Amino acid sequence: TLNTGGGTINSGNVTSYIYGTPVVLPTDVTRANYDFDGWYTGENGTGNKVTQITATDIGDKTYYANWVGKQYTVTLDLQGGSGCGTSISYRYGETVSLPTGLTKSGDVAFAGWYTQAGGQGTKVTQISSTDFGDKTYYAYWGEAWFTV
Repeated sequence: TLNTGGGTINSGNVTSYIYGTPVVLPTDVTRANYDFDGWYTGENGTGNKVTQITATDIGDKTYYANWVGKQYTVTLDLQGGSGCGTSISYRYGETVSLPTGLTKSGDVAFAGWYTQAGGQGTKVTQISSTDFGDKTYYAYWGEAWFTV
């Protein structure tokens, strides 16, 4: 039994084997927003990683697909500021906070990340666990207020 954990075996499905004949487990296995990490004897990547049923194996077998969230890139357009890199990466299923504490010369203060330049679009503070795909966010700079 091959438990795909929500994935699809596109080719090479194995439903039985014969003693004395090795059988390679399928590798053409897909799931939206995930990379296939292989077949394991336990769920969630536990137990042993298995690539084939050997010629000397006997008995019924159950293997579990293990999945790792796809990795995506977030491009950070600093709009003339500094204080962080120009990109970060995240994996589907993770929550990642965007950098704060940026600086820029002049009487301006970092006012957040936006989906469009000039503080337009939606303000964004983090990548949620359900977000996917490469993204670009723009630093927005507002007037700095100083207390005397």
